[in-house]
Amino acid sequence: MKLYNLPFFDFMRAWYMKGYYKTYEPDLVQALKYTHDDERCFMVGTGPSLTDEQLDRIRSEITFGTNTAYKLFFKFTYYCVSDQGVWAKHKKKILEEDTQLLLSGHAGRDYLLFEETYKPYIVNKPVILKDLGDIKREGWKDKDLTHGTYWGNTIMVDCALQVAYWMGFKEVYLIGCDCNYKGSHHFDGERFYFQTDTPAYYDQHWKKVFEAHKIIKEGFENKGRKIYNATPGGDLEVYDRVKLEDIV
Repeated sequence: MKLYNLPFFDFMRAWYMKGYYKTYEPDLVQALKYTHDDERCFMVGTGPSLTDEQLDRIRSEITFGTNTAYKLFFKFTYYCVSDQGVWAKHKKKILEEDTQLLLSGHAGRDYLLFEETYKPYIVNKPVILKDLGDIKREGWKDKDLTHGTYWGNTIMVDCALQVAYWMGFKEVYLIGCDCNYKGSHHFDGERFYFQTDTPAYYDQHWKKVFEAHKIIKEGFENKGRKIYNATPGGDLEVYDRVKLEDIV
């Protein structure tokens, strides 16, 4: 899209999104601010490198689960979902998790549209986050979570890391963030299907993901905070790598 079209695009997008957020509750988002100031947390992706041993090491830590991590039968402190495909297929199980659920993107909009339908499954009321646009185009210029979150082509950027920043975490450790689809896509063998299922398309996808991570990294480090990659292997080289066994 040409740059001169962006103001009109943003206006139309804001108008379109307004209908979704009539019941949006910013007070729920505001209440999360600095609730974990100067603490550390562990974010669990769903990559094939994830093991029971890794999870055992972080059971006493503050944790974020993402996407289909409910299958791990692990008690997460927080849980983030944004992806349309994940939400459509797994929403009932995700809503039944006894955790603080945070929904952004398609998942958040769908929940608001069909909230009455989902109430029988809900254990804890989800916190819904608005959309602010593509972080690669917009930059991470607005860090006020009551205004929303940016898209980043991955749940870690779409929701989890922006939430962690708002909560005040000083150190964030990522596990299960393999960031490649060269073999198994996920720890449970489930495969994601994109509109074009080719290696070249996957390469473009991960390039966008890494660009988004770089923006998030800069935002954290500008405030003296740090994100580490504790995933063994994988392709996420944006962050400094550490070994989980050296941390916990």
